[in-house]
Amino acid sequence: MSNFHNWIVERDSIIKENILKIIEGIQIDVKFLGYYIENNDYSYSTEPKPIYNSLEEYRIDNPKYGVINHIRYFFELKRGQKKHTLSVSIDESSLNYFHFSIEEFAEGFDVFDVNTIDPQGLLKNLIEKKFSSIIDIVDKNQNKINSYGKLSDEVLNKINYKIRLDWNYYSNRMEGGTLTRPETKSVMAGVGVAEKTLEHIKEMEGHDKVVQEILQIAKGNLRISERRIKDMHKLIMSPEKSEDESKIGKWKGENNEVINYRGEKQVYLDHSLVIEEIHKVLNKVNAELDLYFADKKTKKHPLHIATDFHLEYLYIHPFFDGNGRTARLLTNLILIACDYPPIIITDATKATYYRLLSDVQTYNFDKTLFYDFMGKQLMKTQEMILNAIAGKDISDEDDLEKIVALVDSKVKGINRPELEIEKTETVIKNTLESVYYPLLDKINSALEKPRNWFRDKNVIIKATNRNANRKDFTDFTKEDIIRMAHADTTFINAEFRLIDLKKGFDNTLLKTIFVTIEFEKYHYKLIFKTNGVDDLRYRYDEKIPEETIKHIAQAPVKKMVEDINQIISQSHD
Repeated sequence: MSNFHNWIVERDSIIKENILKIIEGIQIDVKFLGYYIENNDYSYSTEPKPIYNSLEEYRIDNPKYGVINHIRYFFELKRGQKKHTLSVSIDESSLNYFHFSIEEFAEGFDVFDVNTIDPQGLLKNLIEKKFSSIIDIVDKNQNKINSYGKLSDEVLNKINYKIRLDWNYYSNRMEGGTLTRPETKSVMAGVGVAEKTLEHIKEMEGHDKVVQEILQIAKGNLRISERRIKDMHKLIMSPEKSEDESKIGKWKGENNEVINYRGEKQVYLDHSLVIEEIHKVLNKVNAELDLYFADKKTKKHPLHIATDFHLEYLYIHPFFDGNGRTARLLTNLILIACDYPPIIITDATKATYYRLLSDVQTYNFDKTLFYDFMGKQLMKTQEMILNAIAGKDISDEDDLEKIVALVDSKVKGINRPELEIEKTETVIKNTLESVYYPLLDKINSALEKPRNWFRDKNVIIKATNRNANRKDFTDFTKEDIIRMAHADTTFINAEFRLIDLKKGFDNTLLKTIFVTIEFEKYHYKLIFKTNGVDDLRYRYDEKIPEETIKHIAQAPVKKMVEDINQIISQSHD
């Protein structure tokens, strides 16, 4: 039996009892629903959901498998009419790490004593967040930010620069802008950018000017006028076609439409009705802002004022182009004037943003979902501000996602025909030699010193193919990796294991870095099981720079060392 299997069997009832006790303590009705367990006959063949009511039931149902290497507990949570499912996941990669999730909300942390699972209240906060309304959470966050009073110039400058950069970069990308993140920084700093169209550079300069003006606006007494909107449009637009120059800063003279995410035509307001409807929308939003600033009982929350304006403005689509950018600028102008931070729609959230917009505007869906979406994006900005106030790093210099996005943008910008190289044994060998082995080698080198802290350490490399290779290494060579390649190889998985700190702990400490390469028809994927480290997907003909491989390798090692440091620190408290 494995250490993990024995550990779970011994502590199973204590884990369940203490989780139930924590949840009942915050006035939530709770009941245990069952387990999802691996390794078993159902592994990877079904979505994680309750399958077993007891560990004994699992053992009887899976006579071929006697070892548990991953377990997930499911609990039903209920307060009033609201009902949600909490899952608690633990696996053999770390006996101490518990991952809690309730739909889109998740929290993971180390648990050193199952008798006191949540000493810092992280699980309680997760549950309260899910059962609170978006408005409640937004206001709670804002009250916390405001409680710090006037921020130092250093912190304020960091926050404003981060907001300004993200806002400029993502909003312009959504409208087809080609500037990369570093190029966006250069434009913001007044430095020239080579090899990009003058129109895209001018549009970024104008957008940044508007963003800076909005960030400096004083709270209260905002009025949105036609003049403000048209002046904003003039700043952010630099059309590529000369015939479009006369349309800048003027309401559209012809109808506009898009093809939405369902492949259907989405038609905006007829151009002849723009003047009448824009007056109605401006009168409405200004009246709502007046009520808010006068603190009347009938006032609407600024998130709802801003979101309603956003939807109504985009339905009109008053300009020939630039409607999305002006809508986001004006929406954030409303929020900032009401003392809330702006909403940033990123690459990761824009598909949801466009889908919800279309659902509300074209298919008359309930706009509550769009309220919630916009509220969650506002919460992300608030959380960034709170992190900055707490002294945490909010810069993006070492952000793996953005480094890879930069490289991806450069690769896609190369002017050459699309290459569709299919998976073959030769292609697999080349990929192992040029990407997978260098990645494993860099992780191996980075672990040189951490290995000295542990009694046992090894590397297990397994291939999924007709030979089902598995090798245990203390060290490995490029040839060892390449020998695992066959035409039918689908996965190769490497596990870097560190077991038992030499200085001694009561419980076995197992830390593992998983690095899997999956071979698809035209692409391969690099898959990590490390919290906070994203999986990556590349074409076989893509060349991955050595610097990018180095950044990718550093991320899981950094996370492992941080976890070990936390374990040691807490054990000495």
